[in-house]
Amino acid sequence: MRAAIAPHSRRDDRRHRRGYRARAQALQTSDGALVTPMPRGADKEHSDYIPAHRDMPCGPRVYTFFVYMSDVEEGGNTSFPQLGLSVEPKKGRAVLWPSVLDAAPRDIDERTMHIANPVLSGIKYSVNFWIHQHDFKANHAIGCTG
Repeated sequence: MRAAIAPHSRRDDRRHRRGYRARAQALQTSDGALVTPMPRGADKEHSDYIPAHRDMPCGPRVYTFFVYMSDVEEGGNTSFPQLGLSVEPKKGRAVLWPSVLDAAPRDIDERTMHIANPVLSGIKYSVNFWIHQHDFKANHAIGCTG
């Protein structure tokens, strides 16, 4: 994956950062993914599971593969309160977690609710890869992902 600097737009911000308005530039990879600096405010506890995808042809997100693209001077960890885990951001470190239950792969696994804690000093670059149960790209192309 090669990356290049791309201007950060409000449209991309809404789509890829769920409403945050980062004032820095985003890195855009050769396959079109955005690598965006994380905002300084803390995220709310959430799951990457999207309930509406459960019964769509793409199926739910079954895994999140999260990669830290930079070191952070202070803060910026990803915490999993229900599991008692916290992952410190280090360049090249990756975390993989499920969004669904093994025994019921269309249902949310609430144990992996997580929080992106605020960056207190420095800049956090990271990228998410969401793995769906079925082919997301093909279904998205024909409007079957919501």
